[in-house]
Amino acid sequence: MKYTITILLLLFLLSCSHNETNETMITNDKEMENTEQSFTEETNIENTPAEEENRELEFVLEQETVTLNTENIPILKEYLSVMPYQQQDVADMALQKLEIEGLYLLSFNCNDTTCSYLLLDRNEPNRSFLLDDLVLIEEILPSPEQNHFLFLFKQSDTEQYTVFNIEDWKVLDPQPKLTETKEITEAAWLDEETFDIFYHTPENQETLQQTISLLSDGAVGYEDN
Repeated sequence: MKYTITILLLLFLLSCSHNETNETMITNDKEMENTEQSFTEETNIENTPAEEENRELEFVLEQETVTLNTENIPILKEYLSVMPYQQQDVADMALQKLEIEGLYLLSFNCNDTTCSYLLLDRNEPNRSFLLDDLVLIEEILPSPEQNHFLFLFKQSDTEQYTVFNIEDWKVLDPQPKLTETKEITEAAWLDEETFDIFYHTPENQETLQQTISLLSDGAVGYEDN
């Protein structure tokens, strides 16, 4: 328990990082095709990481090979520096390419049901953001104009959501709230500032709907289906 608390405290202190350096934290095989180094020689398993001696982590995705330079991702570097079984911790990581070009989601520090999630931005080098710890992200929905992400996740026995502003590179605070305890079944953007949440309560399995506006402190509408 003490070790877990130490890891969580470390992640919290390094939760939002933007490392000022000329080196980039993310490269892929397209960028490296004119060099002698090949990142695909030793692994062809989809979404499989391998740790390099120079602290680079390689992930083979469906259409590209992505290499993360941990020297330019402080939270990841510090996390690996305190883990006793580093090779296994790296093997348990997974990198997901998101629908918005240049953005990736790294899951790490995983147990049987939850992970920590780090959002990485290849468009602006060395920009990362720790989204959450000890949760399970179930769905990621970009807004129509791709200015926001809506993350649906499970934490303990509760299903929740987080709205992330991509341009400002931060989680909206305060988050708009649902009016009742819920189990989220579906979500959909209506426009760039509004989305619907479909859910039901523990007492009632009938599907309910609530419209959430990012321009207000809470819900702009509520209706039962």
